[in-house]
Amino acid sequence: MPAPTKIISESIYFDGHYIGVNKTLVGHTPDNTTFLIKDGDRKILHAIDILHPDQLEFRNFSLAQDPIVFQNDLETLMSMDWDVMVTGHNNLGYKEDVKFLQDYIADIREYLGRGFSKSNFSDYIKGDLPYAWFDGYKVEVIEFAHKLLAKKYRKGREEEFDIVGKTHVEVFYWAMFTR
Repeated sequence: MPAPTKIISESIYFDGHYIGVNKTLVGHTPDNTTFLIKDGDRKILHAIDILHPDQLEFRNFSLAQDPIVFQNDLETLMSMDWDVMVTGHNNLGYKEDVKFLQDYIADIREYLGRGFSKSNFSDYIKGDLPYAWFDGYKVEVIEFAHKLLAKKYRKGREEEFDIVGKTHVEVFYWAMFTR
């Protein structure tokens, strides 16, 4: 692959259109770059793999490397000035889609918080294998949160929820458990 001949820092004009460059939305991957294209009154955000409108996110929130950074990226998206988002592998996105995902994650975190409060880690400290302690506790907390999430989000999207729902809960389980 040839080396780039020009590095775009903040923005560029291309064919009379302003294109802003944002390299701070890195929750999906550290090299994720988004572009804000202004065409007259239209503001089009080109942001690949951050969200997938009209469906639940892929497994583990599109393999987000850091779910907390991913969640912060959603806040950044809401604060940016854009009208429509080109999301890459899916439909066009709007701020309502970002809000749906924020609410979904907030519910996951709330349900996990309830699961942490309800479950007693000391009940799992048995035997000589610490991995078993953590696994039993993890399963209880995730199952608790997943059941609550299913009550709210599964209807009408059963197949996709059954495939990805638990991965979403587990991603935030580890983020909350380790921080």
